[in-house]
Amino acid sequence: MSEYLGVVTAQGVLGVNAFKDVGAGMRNIFGGRAKSYENELASGVSDALAEMEQQAAQLGADAVVGVDNRLRDRGGGCPGLRRT
Repeated sequence: MSEYLGVVTAQGVLGVNAFKDVGAGMRNIFGGRAKSYENELASGVSDALAEMEQQAAQLGADAVVGVDNRLRDRGGGCPGLRRT
């Protein structure tokens, strides 16, 4: 890294449809992985990183260094993802 160009961030609120929500609720009762939520989270992570890469490119950067992921439950089963 030869020059500091600034901070880029990305946020997203992930939602799933009612059918996926019911399926994930059943997983909470009987155990196992909630694959529908995992897929939505993976998609949100990819989208956030792509957004950060785009912001970095607009600053003239060719890399994003030191990414921090934060996942929070915003209530109602709607997780929020923040990357800085």
